[in-house]
Parts: sequence; C-alpha cells; structure tokens
Amino acid sequence: MKISFSFLGLGRMIRRQITRGGSVLGACAMLAACGASEPSDTLPPAVGFNAELAYFQDLNLAAPAEDPQVAALLMLEYQSIGRQGEGQAFFQELLDRHAGKMTPTQELVYLSALGILRAEAAENVPLLSRIEWVEETIEILERARKIGANKVFFSRFATAMVYARLPSMFDKQDQALEDFAWLVQNRDQAFQPGVMRLVYQTYANTLRAAGREEEARAILADARIEPDDSGLVSNFAVNPATGATFRPLRFLEIEEDKVYLVSGLDFTEYYFIISDDRRHLISVDAGVTPEGAKAAYDLLEANVPDVPPLTTVFITHSHWDHIGGHTFFRQMNPDVVFYGRDNYHEELANMEAGPEDPVGWFFGAGFSNALIQHYHPDVEVSSNMSVTIGGTRFQLLPAPGAETPDAMFIHMPETDMLFVGDFIMPFVGAPFIEEGSIDELISAIDMIAELAPTSLWHGHEPLTANWASPDRLIAARPHLVWLRDAVRARIQTGSARSDIHQENLIPPTLYNDPESQVIYLVMREQIINRIYDQSVGYWERDLTGLDHLKPADYGQALQRYFDLAPNEIEDAIEAMIEAGDNHLAERVVRWALADRQGSKRLRALQKQAALALRYKYQSYNPFKFILYSELADVPTAQLPTEITPNPQN
Repeated sequence: MKISFSFLGLGRMIRRQITRGGSVLGACAMLAACGASEPSDTLPPAVGFNAELAYFQDLNLAAPAEDPQVAALLMLEYQSIGRQGEGQAFFQELLDRHAGKMTPTQELVYLSALGILRAEAAENVPLLSRIEWVEETIEILERARKIGANKVFFSRFATAMVYARLPSMFDKQDQALEDFAWLVQNRDQAFQPGVMRLVYQTYANTLRAAGREEEARAILADARIEPDDSGLVSNFAVNPATGATFRPLRFLEIEEDKVYLVSGLDFTEYYFIISDDRRHLISVDAGVTPEGAKAAYDLLEANVPDVPPLTTVFITHSHWDHIGGHTFFRQMNPDVVFYGRDNYHEELANMEAGPEDPVGWFFGAGFSNALIQHYHPDVEVSSNMSVTIGGTRFQLLPAPGAETPDAMFIHMPETDMLFVGDFIMPFVGAPFIEEGSIDELISAIDMIAELAPTSLWHGHEPLTANWASPDRLIAARPHLVWLRDAVRARIQTGSARSDIHQENLIPPTLYNDPESQVIYLVMREQIINRIYDQSVGYWERDLTGLDHLKPADYGQALQRYFDLAPNEIEDAIEAMIEAGDNHLAERVVRWALADRQGSKRLRALQKQAALALRYKYQSYNPFKFILYSELADVPTAQLPTEITPNPQN
C-alpha cells in the first residue's frame, strides 16, 4: 500500500527505490534560470505567517526526512513564494546539519531539491559568478544521480528539468533529452501521475528548442496532454462544467469478480459489489449527479460481463456528493432499496440551512441542491444491522458523527472490507457549513480499531491512499488527541484563532511517525478552525465579528483615509506577491476589487495571487486547489485515463 497525502503518491515505497531503481518524489515547476557567491537577496521580507513553510522547516531540521514528501513539500513552499534563494540556502544547511546521518535516499532527495532550487535562484547570482554557480549546481545534481545509480525517478527528473534550461555553452541538452526519454519510458515509476504533466511539457519544449517540432508534437499526442505552461504536477483537475477530480479516471477490480471501484470520474468514489449468487448489484453511495452515477455504471458494464440488476444502495452519509445521483439508481430499478441512517434528515436540514450554492467548481455546473432534496432511505438504520443480499453478508454499523451525524460503516465480514465514507475527511465536515466533530472522529477511530478490518475504503481517493489500513489510523490517533487538547487549552486561555495557527503546533509523538507528518499538516489547520468555530461565539477573541464592515469598506478606506491612489494600492499588492505574501495580497485585492470591480489590473493581480496559492496547495490540499482555481478562473485538465494496479498491493 502507498501511504501519501494528496495525493503525492509517495510513502514507504520510496524508501525502497534506492535499491531497486524505482521512483523517488518530486513536486516542482522549473523557472527559467541559468546563470561562488550566494544569490543576492532582493526581496523584501514577507510579513504574513507561512504555516506550511514553518512546519516543514521544523520537521526537516529535527531529523533527515524519512518520508521524502516532507523534503519535497518544503521545496515546493519555497517555490510557491518565489524565494528559491532562501530555499537553496536552507537545503544546504540541512545537508550540512545532517551529514553522516542520512540514508542514501535522504541524501539523494536533499541534493536533488538543492540542485533544483539553486538553478531557479541562479538569475539572482552576480553575473561574474553565475557560470561557476551553475557548474556547482551540475556537480550537485550529478552526485544525486550517482547515488541512485542513474535509476531513480527523482534524480533523473531533477537533472532533466535543470539541464533542459541551461544555455548551450554547458552542453547539457542531449543529456536532458536522454533523461526525458528515460522518464517517459519509466513513467510507471513516477511518484504520482501528475508529475508527467510537467515531464511531457518540458520534454516537448526541449525538442522544439532543438528544432525537432514533429517529435515534440508526437510526444504530447502520445501523452494525450494539451500544451500547458502552468508548471503543475498535481493529480487534481477542476473545471466549472464538470467539477473537480482527485486523479485520472480508473476502473479497479478490488476483490476478484466481486467488488469494483470507479475513481476519478467526478468528486467522489463509486463502489459496486456483485452478490455471491451474481443476481444482485449493490452500490455503496450514489455519487454526485445522476449523470455521474450513470457514467460510473456504464463503465462497470463495459468492464464486467453480465452485470446483474442493481437492487441495493448503502449510503455512508447524506452529503451532496454521496446522494446526488440517487434518482438515476431509482430510475434503473424502481424496486431498488436504499439503506441509510435513521437521522439522515438532520444532515439534509443542515445542508439546506447553509449557503444555497456552496460548492461552485467542486461539483460542477451539473449539480444543484435540487438533486438531493428528495433523497430518503427505504430502510432506516438506527442500530447495528446484518443484511444478506444474494448470499453476501453485510453489517451496517451506525458510526460516530465525525463529519456528519448520520455516518454509517458498511462491513463485509467474509472479505473483511470496511466502507467508511468520509469519517476522517481532513476538513472535519464540509468547510461551508457548521458540522463535524473531532471528538467523534477519535471515537470512530476507536470503533475501527476494535473492529480491526483488513482494509478501509473511503469516499474519496486521497482518503483511501492515506488511510487504507486501521494501523495508520491507530498510529495517528495520539497526534490528533494532542492537537485537540492543545487547541482547547489555548482557547480557554484567550488565544485568538490566528495566534493558535501561528504557534506551529506539532505533537512530540509526530517526529517518530513520518507517515503521519503530511496528513497531520492538512488536518491541523481544519481541526483548529473547527474547534474554534464550535467553542467561541460570534465575537471572537481578536474582536472579529464585533463590527459590520464589508470588503468594500476596507477598499474605500485605503483611498479615503490612507490617501492611496489606485495605482499605489495596486503597486502595494504587486509588492506583496513579489515578497511571497500571496495570502495577504489575495485578501487586499478582494478589498480593492469590492470597491473597484471594473479594474483590469486588480483582476490580473487577483489571478496572479490565486495561481500562486493554487501552486502552493496543488499536492496536499485539494479543496484549496479547487477554490483558488475558481478564484483565478483557470481550469486544470484531467490527466488521461490510466490502468492502475490494486492500490492495496
């Protein structure tokens, strides 16, 4: 099993790659750079707190990163804020600090990241020293290549990306093309499918630069990837018409001749189970829209002969994306039986009371709240229930309401599979409405630990990638308990929400659990927010909620009271982006736009800040990736359909 979050598709398998020539991580987009003295520090200091940068700095300083993601995402943070010069200095410090303590894999990763950041920082090196700087960068990358015997994906990826952008005087274009060809040939070893976006695009551009236009077109055609200069390596994709997906479309047989999974079709997963007597088809959840549910069923029919009629649907919880396709299943068979919790109406009422259209690009234009208004289970489950359908036994288990109050686990005792819905969604409920409970989440972990199934199957692909084993949940439990208690203690002593975020809370137990380190980061922000919302009134400690000011009021104040001309406000926002204060820039540009909605320059600055934030979150926070894509009004195409082995293997 591959343990990763968002989806980088890394984990413990990477630590084996150094000996068997497989893939090692990466997440970067190379900027034009080439050029010994250090890069000049021309950027003003950022004023906004970067929680992710502080977190990854702390973990990497404490010890060499056992999970390569922790090093890769640190590199990504420096890239996202445009501070590659600072980043290369920090990675050099890490190499010096951990000298003699690193495994070959760890040294390869740090050297490759250092080489990438040095290349991107080269344009700030004084001109007379730039050639020497680049030559030293090449030596660093070649050291990493040698450690991996030239068979490790990340070191070949790093050299290809850097060498493709070096001037001809360094004579590295042929080596770059050789590396790209190797990466394409070994694409099944890539740490995540999304990295091939950047590999193919840069490979094609390098061929064009060598005057080999037809080969460049052939490479993109073979990859089925449109020309794209976004620099993304994300598995995520999003557009306003069809919404978001977490990975390429794939069809998996996860239990031979019995259990099937459609993943990457839309926002959620589709599970289909054929009964032992092969006379019944059972679905776990009902998808996002009727069109999506039909597409999933059609894919099942195309891959499995003699699919029996759909007779049963088990609903893990009644969120938008798990019941939105229910009408399609009822149209297929008017006698289909839906099983769901008896308190399903509580969640329907909760969603109805929230914003009318909270999802935007999440589910796409085909979704509306009307799709879920008439959902109801035919059998309401209030306590543990055993159901046998066509000889296949199921246990329906009401679960603690970690995300919604109507959670239900579906257990298949004979295969020991447990379908758990979204109980451990990192956002502890949907961010758009008031729901979710960290206490219930911890109770649900305890319930799963007691049940001890062989495998867990979640409502979204990234959750299964991270939490496919109960052991991973049990290992993460102490970190979540520590964080819950630390947040509540700080609320009781009067800390503001922002103060708690800026404390960079890291449980002592986490340093010895590398496989939980990335997922903990994603959950930390949401747990703080959820507990704070549920513990503090509408007047917060920092007096948020005390007044009635709108974004337009702040925008007007910048001109009326601070006496800033429009161009001065825009220049200031531009400086924020240049300094890497992208969150601050995005907030201020919203103030200014509320007052001057027709400003083309403000719109361009908003897009620039949103794209930087999209890049930042592309590998571990899909919700923010979707929101910043929508804010920038820039869709990301889904990767081509892939043939993928069973992720449990």
